[in-house]
Amino acid sequence: MRGRLWGGLLATLLALAPVSAWAQEGADDGSCPGAHCLGDGCAKLVLNQFLGGKLNPLGVEHRLELGTCFPLIRTPGMLFDYTNVRFGAINYVSPTYAHLGGFFAISPLSIVELRAEVSGVTFWPIPMTRTGYNPVAGYDAPFGPDDLPAGSGGSAWGVMAAFKPTLRARVGLGSSPLSLVVNDGLTFEFWKVGDQEYYYNCRRDLVLAQQDWLLANTAIVAIEIPVHPNATLMLGGMDDLNYVPSSKYLDHKVSGVISIRLDRLGKGMRDFQPFVTVGAYEKHAEFDDQLWIGIGIAAAYPLKTLGGG
Repeated sequence: MRGRLWGGLLATLLALAPVSAWAQEGADDGSCPGAHCLGDGCAKLVLNQFLGGKLNPLGVEHRLELGTCFPLIRTPGMLFDYTNVRFGAINYVSPTYAHLGGFFAISPLSIVELRAEVSGVTFWPIPMTRTGYNPVAGYDAPFGPDDLPAGSGGSAWGVMAAFKPTLRARVGLGSSPLSLVVNDGLTFEFWKVGDQEYYYNCRRDLVLAQQDWLLANTAIVAIEIPVHPNATLMLGGMDDLNYVPSSKYLDHKVSGVISIRLDRLGKGMRDFQPFVTVGAYEKHAEFDDQLWIGIGIAAAYPLKTLGGG
C-alpha cells in the first residue's frame, strides 16, 4: 500500500482545488466581501482532507491539513481577489509511512501561490513488497517487487522539506458557461532519511541518497462545465514528472482526469471533490509504458470564522 501518491494523485487535487474555489462568490450574509479564504473575505480556521489510492503500483495516502487562512490584499480586482496567507499543521499517513509537520503558504497574487513545508517522516515495513525502509546499493539499483520482497524493509526516521511555487489561472471561454483551468506546480524537495548511503523511497517510488534533492512538476489543463448551481464537472489532462538531479533519474507519466466538485455539501463541508485519473508511464525504471489508475476524494471544512471582512 505505497506509491507516489503526493506527486501524482494528490497533486491533482492540490492543483485543481485552489482554482476551483474561485467559482464561489462570497459569504452568505455579505459580512465578508471578497473570495480570499474558501470563497469569502473572512479569516478562517480550515481543515483540508485528501484521500487517494492508485494501482500500478499499489498505494494509498491520507492527508490532513489544519491551518488558518487570512486575506492578504483587499484591493478589488482579479489579481488580488484570491490573495491570502495560510499556515498550520500537516499529516500524511499510509500503511507504510507517516509525515507530521507544518506548512506556510502565501498567495501574493491570485495567480501565484508559494508554499513551504517541513515534516518529520518515518518508514516501517508491512507484509508487502517494496514497503518500509530498504537500503540499496546505489542509484542504479533495481527496485521492483522481486528486488524488494515482502519482509525486506526495515524502519527509519528522517526529515522532508519542500518548497512549491504554483502558477494557476481560470479563464472564461467567451459567452459559453465553460471555463479553462490551467495550473502548473513545481516542487523542490529535500530528504534526509536513515543511516545508509542509498535507499528506496517508497513514497516517491524511486531511489534517493541518504541526503538528496528531488524536483517534481505537475501541469494540469482542464475544462470546467457547470452541471448544477452547486456542481461543476472538470475534464482535463495532467503531465507529471520527477527528477533526481544527483542521479539524473527521470520518471514521467501523462493521464486524463475527471472530477466533479460540489461547492457545498451540508453546512460544514466545502469543495467536496471526488476524482478519477487514468494514464500511462512514458518513462519509469519499473513501469515503462504501463497503465496506472487512481481514485481520490478531497474536502474542506471551515471550522471557525476568525474575523469579519
